[in-house]
Amino acid sequence: MVYQVGIDVGGTFTDGVLIQDNQLVNKTKVPTQQDNLLETLLQALDNLGIYNYDVEQITVSTTLVTNAILENKLPHVELLLFPGSGMSLNALPWPVSFHKLQGEIDYRGRKVTPFDELEWRRICNQVDFDSISQVAIVSKFSHRNKILEEKLADFLVKRYPHLEIAQGHEWGQANFYRRSLTTYLNTASRKIYSQFSAHLQEAVSKNGSKAKISVLKADGGIIPIDQLRPVESINSGPAASIIGALAQSEPNRSIVVVDIGGTTTDIGMILSGEPLLSAHGAKIGPYLTQIRTLATRSIAIGGDSAIYPSSEDPD
Repeated sequence: MVYQVGIDVGGTFTDGVLIQDNQLVNKTKVPTQQDNLLETLLQALDNLGIYNYDVEQITVSTTLVTNAILENKLPHVELLLFPGSGMSLNALPWPVSFHKLQGEIDYRGRKVTPFDELEWRRICNQVDFDSISQVAIVSKFSHRNKILEEKLADFLVKRYPHLEIAQGHEWGQANFYRRSLTTYLNTASRKIYSQFSAHLQEAVSKNGSKAKISVLKADGGIIPIDQLRPVESINSGPAASIIGALAQSEPNRSIVVVDIGGTTTDIGMILSGEPLLSAHGAKIGPYLTQIRTLATRSIAIGGDSAIYPSSEDPD
């Protein structure tokens, strides 16, 4: 007999099910305590009674990172860019501030223009790196040659050893704009996701459970919790809604899926029995990313939201 658990950690409620051979054994819904996720997860798992069964797999979806982005609750990240020539940064809708630096790599990975270390020293005088903890460095075409990103990272680490530095080449794709915002969001959401991951693993193992834990990604696939990069968990909740609707619908049906949660409302689509994939990557609020995702949209309003009329509205 194979027992599995599914958990959805939302901004308002955490839901869980225990199933055996695709049959529902138990279910639960508990309020999500944002400042005490460990207690929330322990309560949900205890209500399901998972410690009384030999559970093999726990699959989790979550909107925690999505909600943090939409509610503008991410910590500050200093974004340093090497855009090179041939593009105007001001022509793009940047949702975050950045510093533009000299130095250029071409599309073949050749260094066209060297970096300017004097400029880096001036940046250090302008930015209070002692009071921040996270920096994201992205160079155009760094997926072909990461030298500019690595040189600047080494320079900063020597001066400020406490800094947590992310580099854009780690995402390995073209599209400088999306890669910059993906790197930024992954860095900014790292602490939120790390705390969630640690609490979940502690809650599962607290009473001796050896169940493997996976997280549902934005594209509907799953990945072991310790292999997921934080920003890959965006749209995890909406993906779960689409997969759930797909499982309960007739084959070849086209369906619009609307999931009204406590914090966000998520919308997705199924066309002729197939979930619709985004052509370019996940869009979350004002951020365009390179995260492979089902075509969904999340807006920061839900059943737990307070709505106030504007002063211009009639009584």
